[in-house]
Amino acid sequence: MTRIGIISDVHLAPRGEPAASWHGVYDFQGSAGRVSRALEVFKEASVDGLLVLGDLTHRGDEDSVAEVLALLDQARCDVWYAWGNHDGPRRRAGPSQGVLADGLRVAVLEIERTPSGFRSCAPLHVESWHDDLTLLASHFPVVSREAELTARGYAYAGDLEDQEALCGALVSRRAPTIAVCGHLHVRDACARASLLQLYSAAVVEAPFECSLLELERSPGATRLTLTAVALGPAPSADAPVFVADVQVWEFDGVWSPTEPPPSRTPAPPPPAPAARRSPG
Repeated sequence: MTRIGIISDVHLAPRGEPAASWHGVYDFQGSAGRVSRALEVFKEASVDGLLVLGDLTHRGDEDSVAEVLALLDQARCDVWYAWGNHDGPRRRAGPSQGVLADGLRVAVLEIERTPSGFRSCAPLHVESWHDDLTLLASHFPVVSREAELTARGYAYAGDLEDQEALCGALVSRRAPTIAVCGHLHVRDACARASLLQLYSAAVVEAPFECSLLELERSPGATRLTLTAVALGPAPSADAPVFVADVQVWEFDGVWSPTEPPPSRTPAPPPPAPAARRSPG
């Protein structure tokens, strides 16, 4: 079995940062402590690697970047960074492609700012993945969730300008791809044939969590278990959680849940406070 830790949208901010929110109020003060608790969870689980899915900082300032990287340097495993739109231009802090335990291929989708938004800045070289099971770390989703979130009354943080092309390239693979992302600040999942997209909730706002991904492979079959781990404080009833705390998916030519994942449709969120800011 391969175990991977996942953490996203820490939004570490300088002291005195004004109040902000997206789906809920940001708890800037507690973000660093929750990162430390997540690392304890991953250490206890003996993870083989850690995926950090961007927006480590809120302002992209050098002091916040240095602080959050110092925290993550305590992880006793390989760490893969997918920088987010809040992090600013960064030098790569880890590898962009490689192989983890049991031959699991890992790739990072790197992004760049454009005059009108963001797009991928380096080819994925999907053809070089051959028939390997591949884990793709990205800040932005490769499967858009705009229609689903707006229908529920939630704000949408936006997609990459080349999102449709990226999604098409991944769906066309016969071999399985697991894409994990942050950015939307929701816990969600969807499948498109050989592509499974997992949306990771935020550390800075409810539901305040990290995730543990476990992969079991046998000839002709792949089984994935994704467990959400609460880091506190307790989220409100309208936190953006659309799938169960534990999800189980299997790949047998296509991805499918072992049973229909429980999904709750929360009440529309309350009006946002005046400090609300877009993660974009």
